[in-house]
Order: sequence, then C-alpha cells, then structure tokens
Amino acid sequence: MTPNTDENVADSKSQPSRSASKPHSGKLVLVDGHALIYRAYHALPPDLRTSSGEPTNAVFGFSQMLLDTIRNQAPQYVVMTFDKGRTFRHEASATYKATRTSMPDDLRQQFGRVRELVDALGIPIAELDNYEADDVIGTLAKQAEAEGLETYILTADTDQHQLVTDHVRMIAPGGYAQRFSDAKIYDLKAVEDRYGFGPELVPDFKALVGDTSDNIPNVPGIGKVTATALLQKYGSLEGILDHLDELKPKQTETLQAHAEQARHSKTLATIVCDADVHLDLESSRLHAFDRQRVIRLLQDLEFRSLLPKVDQVEAMLVARDTGGSQVQSPVTAAPTTQGDGANAAAEPNSAHQMSLFAEETQTAPSATTEVDSVPMPLIPAEEARERAGVPEHVSLVRTREELNKLAAKLKVVGRFTVDVESTSSDDMEAALVGISIAPATTEEVPSDAFYIPVGHVTLPEEGAEPELPGARPLVPGQPSLDLVREIFGPVLADKRIIKDAHNAKYDTKVLRRAGMPVSGLGYDTMLAAYLAGDTSIGLKDLGFTKLGVQMTPITDLIGKGRNQVTMDVVPMEQSAEYAAADVAVTERLRHYYTPLLKSEQLESLLVEVEMPLVKVLAEMELVGVAIDVPWLQNLSTNIHTKVQELEHQIHEEAKHPFNIGSTQQLGRVLFEELQLPGRKRTQTGYSTDREVLDQLRGLHPIIDLIVEYRQLIKLKNTYIDALPLLVRRDTGRVHTSFNQAVAATGRLSSSNPNLQNIPIRTEIGRDVRKAFISDNSSPHKLFEEEAFLLAADYSQIELRLLAHMAQEPRLIEAFEQGQDIHAATAAEVMGIPIEQVDPDSRRLAKTINFGVLYGMGSYGLARDSGLSPSEAGKFIELYWSRYPAVRAFMDRTLEEGREKGYVSTLLGRRRYSPELMSRNGGIRQQAERMAINAPVQGTAADIIKIAMNRLHDHMQERGVKSKMLLQVHDELLFEVPASELKSMRELVCETMEGAMELSVPLKVEVKYGKNWDEMQGI
Repeated sequence: MTPNTDENVADSKSQPSRSASKPHSGKLVLVDGHALIYRAYHALPPDLRTSSGEPTNAVFGFSQMLLDTIRNQAPQYVVMTFDKGRTFRHEASATYKATRTSMPDDLRQQFGRVRELVDALGIPIAELDNYEADDVIGTLAKQAEAEGLETYILTADTDQHQLVTDHVRMIAPGGYAQRFSDAKIYDLKAVEDRYGFGPELVPDFKALVGDTSDNIPNVPGIGKVTATALLQKYGSLEGILDHLDELKPKQTETLQAHAEQARHSKTLATIVCDADVHLDLESSRLHAFDRQRVIRLLQDLEFRSLLPKVDQVEAMLVARDTGGSQVQSPVTAAPTTQGDGANAAAEPNSAHQMSLFAEETQTAPSATTEVDSVPMPLIPAEEARERAGVPEHVSLVRTREELNKLAAKLKVVGRFTVDVESTSSDDMEAALVGISIAPATTEEVPSDAFYIPVGHVTLPEEGAEPELPGARPLVPGQPSLDLVREIFGPVLADKRIIKDAHNAKYDTKVLRRAGMPVSGLGYDTMLAAYLAGDTSIGLKDLGFTKLGVQMTPITDLIGKGRNQVTMDVVPMEQSAEYAAADVAVTERLRHYYTPLLKSEQLESLLVEVEMPLVKVLAEMELVGVAIDVPWLQNLSTNIHTKVQELEHQIHEEAKHPFNIGSTQQLGRVLFEELQLPGRKRTQTGYSTDREVLDQLRGLHPIIDLIVEYRQLIKLKNTYIDALPLLVRRDTGRVHTSFNQAVAATGRLSSSNPNLQNIPIRTEIGRDVRKAFISDNSSPHKLFEEEAFLLAADYSQIELRLLAHMAQEPRLIEAFEQGQDIHAATAAEVMGIPIEQVDPDSRRLAKTINFGVLYGMGSYGLARDSGLSPSEAGKFIELYWSRYPAVRAFMDRTLEEGREKGYVSTLLGRRRYSPELMSRNGGIRQQAERMAINAPVQGTAADIIKIAMNRLHDHMQERGVKSKMLLQVHDELLFEVPASELKSMRELVCETMEGAMELSVPLKVEVKYGKNWDEMQGI
C-alpha cells in the first residue's frame, strides 16, 4: 500500500489492530476511487471541460459523490482506495478483464486531478501491489468491523455487495439516467432483496452466471433465475456440485463439464479480506482541511457549483474539531431595520458601517421625501465578507445631498462600474429596485461601493389579500425615482464618464426603461471573458475561477421554487451588500481581463466591435418587431388541419394508430414492424432523430410524412402559436433578445423567441416570415407615414471570405467578374465553359462550395448530392486540384489550431479547439470540421457587427426615423418610413459593402416590402 501523506493509513502487518473488546464509536467510509471515477466519466457529458480544454467530467462527478457522502454520512474516518495495475487474479487467469477496452485518454488525464482533490481534503489513500481496490476495501472493512465501527463502502461496483454485513453497508451512487445524489444504501436486507440470498453467496452467483465486465466466464446454460434457485436450495456453489445427481440431466451435464471453471470463477470473484494492509484510525480521521488549497483546485477546475458542498463539509468538520461550536456561514444576511428590533439599535461595525456620511443625523423617513442615511450594523464577519467579494465600505445613498456628492465624486473619478438590482431577469419586464456603483480604482481590489435604493417595497402581512403588481408601498428611507433621475440620470447619460458592467446590455435596458439612458460604455467583463475563451462567463463563475471570490448566490436573498420572492422585497441593506459585491467583483475582473486581452491582441475586438454593439442591440431589442397576429391565428388553424391529415396518413402507412410524438413507439414502428434498415440504439430505444430519418428517405413513404409532420409541429409550437403570446401590451410588438456571448464563432444568436431558425426554403417557413410586418395600424406605430420593411442580405459572404483568406486566384477572379460562383465552380471542376453548365451541375457545385466550408468529405457529399461515395470522392479530388489554395488554407488552419489550440478570424477572434489533439477519431474529426469553418464564419460575424455599429452611428448622425430591427446571420432587417426608403437603401448598401476591405468585393442584396417574405428589389 502506498499512502499519499507522511501519516500512513496502514502500519506494517506486524502492528496489531485494536481489539474488538474495546470498540470505537464512529463511522468509517471506504471509497472505491476507480469505480467512482468510471461511473462519473460515463454518466456526465464528455464535453465538460475547463476554458483551457482540460476534460473534467470524471473529476466533477467524483467530487460531487465524495462530498455528498461526507456531508450526508458525517463519518469520523475516511479512506480512499485505488487499483494499482495487474493483480494476482491476472496471474491466475490470462483472460481476466482481458476484454476491457483501454482507458480513454480524456479519462486518464483526470486521475491526477482526483488525487489532488483527495490529498487537499486530507484523505489518505490506500493501495496495494498485486491487489485490487476491492481487496483493500474488503480487508479494511473487516478490520473496521472488529474495531466496532460502522462502515460504509462508497462504490459503483456490485462485486462489493458480498462485503455487506450487520455493520458494513454499501452506498451505490446514482448515475447515467439518475442523479448522483440518488444513492441507494445496501444493507443485508437490500442485498437479499436484490439477489434472493445473502451477500456471502454473491461470488457463488458470479461463478455460475459469469461477469462480462471482468471477463469471468459463466457456466453455459445456467442463467440468473436458475442460479438463484440452485443457490437458495443448496446454499453454495460447492453445495450444488455435491448434489449434481438431484439436478435436471442437462444441468448436471453442464455443471459436471464446467465444475473446475466454476470453482476458478468463484475464486476470481471473491474479494480478499486478509490483504497486507491495516487500518490506522488516527491517520484516517477526517479533520478540517486546508480550505484555500481546495478552493484553488476548484478554481482551476472551474467547479463553482461545488462550493456549497465544500462549505457544508468544512462547517461540519470545523464544528466537530472545535467541540461543536458552529462557524458562521460565509454568506450571512444583513439585518433589516424595519420595526424596532434589536438589530436597529446594534452598534455599527466601525470598519464596515453602511453609511455614506456617518456624521449626518436621522430625519423622519418617508417613501418620497429625502432622508438622511442611518449607520447600519453589518452581521457578516470580515472573512465572510471578503469571501463573498463585498468591499470594505458599502454606503447607502438615500438623500439629495448624498446623491449630489456621489455624482460629483464620479465626475472627478471619470469612470465607474454599474449594476442594477431589479425584479426580473427579463429586461423588458424588470422594474428597477436599486443601482450599485463602484468608482474605478487603480488598485485591483476596490474598497468602496455605493447603493442607491429606489424600488424596495414592504412585504404584505401574512393572510392579507394579494396586492396588484406595483401596489405595495415603498420602504421608507429611499430616494424617489424622480430624484435619482434628476441627479444621477445626467451622470449615466454623460458619455465622458466611462461606465463598466457585467452584461451591460441588461443594465442599460433596465435603466433606459426607468428613464435613465446610458452613454459612455467602456468595458463589459462578460464580453471580455467570452473573447478570452472562458466557457462559464457568469459573474459569480468568473469571480470564483479568476479571483477566488465566493459570491452570495441570488437564491440566498430571494429563495427558489414556491418560496421565491422578487428582489424588491429584500431589505435594502441586504441588497446593498449583495449589489456591492457585484460591482466590486466586476471592477476586479476588469483589472484581470484588461492586460490579458491586450497580451492576446483581443482588446481592439472588444473595444471597437463588441462594446459599440451593446448599445445597438439594446436599441433593437427595445424597438422590437410588429407581428400580424390574425395571419398567425389563421395559419395555426390551417396547420392543425394539415397535421391531422398527416397523422392519418402516417397511421395508414403503419397499419395502426400510435403516438407519433413518442420516439419509442415510432422506433418500434420503423425498425421492428416495417423492418427499415439503419437502426441505431439509444438508452431509451431506437434513435429517430433527423439524421436517422434523412438516411431512410426514399425507402418508405412514411419517412417523408414523418419529416413533414415534425416540421409542422415544431413551427406551430415554436412560432405560429407562440409569437402572438409574446406580443407586449405596452408596445404591441415582439422583442427578441440578441445573445452576444454564446456562439463560439462570434455569431449573434437570438432567444425568446429565437428568430434565426425560421426556415426560408419551405413554404411553411415563408408563411411564418409573412407574419413579420411593417406596422402602421398599432397605437404604438413608429411612424405617421406609410412604412416598409427593408432587408439587406450579404451575398455569399462566406465564399467571398474563403476566396480572400485562401487567396485562391480562380475564386477571386470569378467574384471580381461578377460570375455565378456555383456555375463558375462547376465549369472549373468539370473543365467545360461556364455557358455549358446545366442546373444539375451547378447544384452539385453549390453543394461542395458550401460543403468545403464545413469540412465536408465524400460521405457528406454523397449524402447531400445523391452521388455514390466513390463518385463524390472523385468530385472532391477534382475540386481540390482546381482550387489548391483552398486546400492549403484549410491545412494551414488545422495546423494553426493544433499548434495554438485555437483558430482565428481576420480580426483575431479565436475559436478554441483543444479537441484537435484528441486521440478519439470521432471527436477529433468533429473538431477539425469546426476549426475549418470558424475563421470564415467568425469573420463574417465580425463584418456584420462592424456594419451594424457603423449603420447605427450614421443613422444617428443623419437623424433618420428608420429603425434597425433584426439581425439574422448575414441579413439585417429595418423598418423604414416611405420617405426614407431610397436614402436608407443607399446608406445600408454603402455601409455594409464597405465594412471590411477584401480581395473580392462584398455585395449586398436589398429588398423591401410590407412583410418579411413578400419583398422586391428597390
């Protein structure tokens, strides 16, 4: 055995264990490290990785199971065990575990991290040459039982059911379809209920039925039911073999022929309980651990969600080590001053008093009058405040004088971080509750923060009638919103004073809707993290992973589930601490990311592209888009009729009715009843996803019917029925949210609703687009005169970028001459004049032109074109021979990705791809396809963002009435009054086509119309 600390978990064998006559009271947990790591690895998604690409799914699951067990069982002793390689069983049987596949690389990498965590928690490791972890656990369990300890074995290995006794239990964590926390504890009864006999017969059972995971052979013809019945009757494998003459002839024959094999299998399946390892209770005792060491490891692994579990375990151990005295929670609610309780009279903490100007005296508080601030006592200890990121001085700003002094301070400083507290995460619904401010500092840790409460309300008394929204009275001691607009509004609007934020679009929209528009945005730490390649970019995630700050979860203030409240009922003093941490951590993150983005040459992308786009997107979202609700309602009725018709046709093809929406029932119809090929099994049955159905098209009429049925159902549920419900009463329009920091390529996405997935090549998709209209009928109409929608779409921008980035002469020439690029490609590849290219040849060329952008191979081309794989392969080779610079560009891109771990756009935007070095062929090939596409698609995203920023500025400079409404991939949609139609067309074309200078011209197609589908060129 090799311990992991100087304090050995096991002494030499000569040291006697404690006598059972002097039993210890307490509980021991023995952990099967390998079994837990494997369970976690296979239960959690393989793409769970850190921002640097380090795989973490096994470490995360292992950590969760270990911490949950310690928290739930509260053991006095814990020992971790691991396998050490080949054992005596391998020597005894050349085939033992021989069928197991080699450990995946991304799993092997995680064992070191697991050991780091175990060591940081102060848990000793027991492992022994020539023995498995099962044997170490079995031996230690027997010794613990002799010591009088209650023992729990944490493992996912059913072999260890045989170790269960009156004082030894097994904890089997959930996994796969279950949560890890859904653990099952096996005592004697549970084992007997599972097998039909006691734990001591588990090896005998495996001797008969075998164990495929360990490659232990079975006795042919003896299944689980037969084996159970025989063991129940004869009591053991030996008892069965002693009574062969009483068995059925076939059973007697097979057991006689395989008796020695069965005995050997039982030996392999039996856990050794007298290995050369000994339990040392002192070194196994679980003490309070080095918290900072654990926190640093969780930071590296980006495991913020495990912090509460670590804190709970730490509190339990500290309380135990200190004789039961409880440590204070790292997040403690600040007291309220409502009523005349003891808190209101408590002495303020001189280092942390919550007051802007302590010398002021109190006046009578009122919901609308200006009041002096009152020093507020703060309950959290200094260490707890530091942990949560709360700055040293938190000041409530509640009077005219205090607002004026804060405004003057910020004008002098010239820069501050801002964050709002509100009643909703929906920025179109959220009411302003408070504004937190942290003046910019040259230091990395700001010491001051300010909170302006404006919307805190009193809770209704228990049993009172529910009040209408907005009807609750304001808590006394807040400045009125009008006063804040008067004094602080100009500070927010002053573009000379720089404002930083985390997710600035949300804050600016809430403030704008509260009557305080924001100008002078400087830095958004969420966007900075996104550009730096961080995968978890929430403020609390970044605060922990980058700064080690354990910020207060919002649920500590507002609760969750049925008990959740809105932020306006949280006491303002408590909100102030929470909000102060938000701005202080954001300011610290600005100091963290500023030099990082500079060194990675990403600063200009943030400052010149992403930050200006924040205000553009905010305004687009506030404007929204008009929807023709009657059109959608009529369309819904028609679709419903069509869906019923399709359902009837599908049932006819299947020869019986079934639930088409059930993948299990559909799978049985397709692959068992209709016997269609290409069945692909999942954990829940046959896969019937789009890829599977595409491969089956043409083999049976039911497939096309199902594809159409699904498409109609999806569009009906997602858009046709949903959009009318999303029309806001106060604007009469639908307001999507544009997500700036989601897509790895840099593209914008939209949500609530997602307007970027409406199909445009199908009739039903075009019918949905008809519902997006220019609005002159609403009381909230934008213009008095007639209005139109104007759509501007980049023409083949990705192929133009490919020509430029690859510097492929033939593609550049085709674009410069204004040729049909797909016809030109067909002519080049087929060696014919462009005039002789027929529609089929052009269609094939179009497929490969776009296919190469996504790393398409011969299989993909064959699937999409109808060619055989060999024909598709020949066509691709012809393509590469005519466009060698494109092939060279893609090779360079992959080489760059493997060398640097990322690929880049023309502006330096990075798509991180650590999977390019994976030894798993499937993962590596998928990463290669993404890496090939990312520089082109990402540059296209950068170009349209630049165009949007410039268009916004030009439209403001010219004072036009027209509004930018939507961005969908390479297309921009505007609402334009008739008098501005021509000038806007010219402005949009000029700006979009001049967004970036390339070797080929950028071209934009502009159309206008009364709805988004029925449009014509200007």
